[in-house]
Amino acid sequence: MSSSAFINAVRRFAAIRGQVKIFRSDRGTNFIGAIDDLLKIDSINVEDGPFKNFLYNSGTTWIFNPPHSSHMGGAWERMIGIARRILDYMLINAA
Repeated sequence: MSSSAFINAVRRFAAIRGQVKIFRSDRGTNFIGAIDDLLKIDSINVEDGPFKNFLYNSGTTWIFNPPHSSHMGGAWERMIGIARRILDYMLINAA
């Protein structure tokens, strides 16, 4: 996903849900941009470039959890775990 495509996705999200003041996320490789160095795959680097300018102009802050600390995610990490267990159970029974 290119920076412009990601900016458009955030704009669509804000149009539906309202202006975003704070984004919180883990340090996923698609947000940090490390995958670009490793595999030459187009990724989003939130910490510089056009997306940083977009966040600054819209008054939005993007907060990252520290590396290797999924426990800082709290409720959303728990919900991801529940969804994974449900999907595992459904897929095992379907096979």
